[in-house]
Formats: sequence, C-alpha cells, structure tokens
Amino acid sequence: MIDLKKHLKLNSGFVLIAAACTMLLSCTEQTKDTEYVARVNESYLTESELEKLADGYSSPGYSREEIIDHWIRQEILYQEAIKKGIVKSEDYKMIIRNSEKELAAAMLIKQNYTGKNIKINQTDLENYYNSKKEEFRLTSNSFILNILKSNNNSFAVDFRSRVLDKGWSKAVEELKNDSSIVDLQENIFVKEENLYPQKLARTVKGLNPLEISIVISDETEYHSVVQVLNVLNEGSIAPFEFVKSDIEKRLIAESEKDFINDYVKELYSKYKIESDD
Repeated sequence: MIDLKKHLKLNSGFVLIAAACTMLLSCTEQTKDTEYVARVNESYLTESELEKLADGYSSPGYSREEIIDHWIRQEILYQEAIKKGIVKSEDYKMIIRNSEKELAAAMLIKQNYTGKNIKINQTDLENYYNSKKEEFRLTSNSFILNILKSNNNSFAVDFRSRVLDKGWSKAVEELKNDSSIVDLQENIFVKEENLYPQKLARTVKGLNPLEISIVISDETEYHSVVQVLNVLNEGSIAPFEFVKSDIEKRLIAESEKDFINDYVKELYSKYKIESDD
C-alpha cells in the first residue's frame, strides 16, 4: 500500500494566526464554575476553546486526546516560565510585541484577501507547465498504478482472476461495492520512495507496464493487487496530468503573493516612511 500516514500540520497560509491563537488560548483562565475539558492549576481549557484549537490543525487524524495533551504540556511549560520570570524579561516582551504585529498584519491580509476570486484556467496551467518543465524532472523512478487493497484474501484472489480474464476496469465495475475493499485507487502517480510497505515496493519494481501483481499480503493482514500502467524513469519529465494540481497550488500562491505586494504598495502612500536604505 502507498504510505498514507498523515502528519500533523498547521493550516497553511496564515500560520501565525493559528500559532498565536494557540498561545493565547493556552493562557486563558476560567472560573471554577466553568465547564472544562482540562485544567492546569487555575488555567482551564473549555470545550469551545478546544474546538478552536482543533480548527488550527489540518490533519483529521489528530485526535481530541492528543490536542488536550498538547494543551496541557504547553500550559505546564507556560506556568513554569512564569515562575522563572521569563515572561517579565525584555526579550520575551520584544517577541510578544513583534508577534502581535505579525498576527495583526496576517489577519488584515486575510480579511482583505478573503473572497477574492482567483481564476486559473487550463491554459494557465499548461503555459506554466510548458515554461517550467525542468522543475518537473523526476529525481527518482516513478510509477503510474492501479491498486486495490482488501481485508479479505479470497476476495483479492477473485479480483485478480477477474482482472486477468476481463481487464482492470471490468473487474472493478463488477466488484466495486464489495465491503471488503479497504482502498481503491486508479491511475495514480507514485514515486519509488513513496511505495510502502517494502513487499509491495519490491513487487511493483519487478513488474512491466500493464502487468498484474500477485496478491500481496502484508503484516497488517491486508491483501493488495497492483497493476503497473507505466514506468517513468529518473530524469524524465512528469506528465502534465500528474502535476496539474501542484501547478494550480503554485499559481494560487503566486496570486496571493502578488495581492499582498500590491496591497502593501497601496498602503505606502498613506504613511510617512523613512529609511536609511
């Protein structure tokens, strides 16, 4: 199976907002009568604050218990820092002042940018791809795959037999509603280093285009069948269809950057600015 392990990440775009909110919420003190989900001394984490903290993370795999544990850890460290006098130091106060400015600036930009209609069409995507193809040169061998994973070995064997007899698409059409299917992905682009587990990786690397694997059973007791549609060698250019979403993200990021630059330039005229540069 391809490694689908999720990593905890703060929402991209306005990271400072999430970080600052986390810091401020961790310092919230409630009365003892307030309903709370966790506390450290006289600092309380309420249900509503927990929801706000959870919204700051993009990974759905980050559990409620993990968020609470993280809050408790940060609150303990914060309270210990107070005891050590850190929050009264000039270095701390300077960092807070700078953080407040950065947070306010980020929120201002978000407020003005929200609702902007970014239009990126197919031509924009293709033009970017054609002008920057070198950036999409593969640094390792990659594969275009069909892959089915089941928790039932007999089903996987039957599915493979149908693929050999009727083809992948027909086999999927006949069996796609079976409850034992854990994962089904078709025409996906996977770099060699992202193939997991090792048994599956070894099998895929030994297949030729359009070949069907044997049933691959792993240590998690899942059973996979893989079809290699194509092999892309290291040094070749990734096909447009498999980098299209990445290009769209890049163009959106560039649009955001251009908006911020134009917005700041517009503000320059409203303020008296002096610089030695």
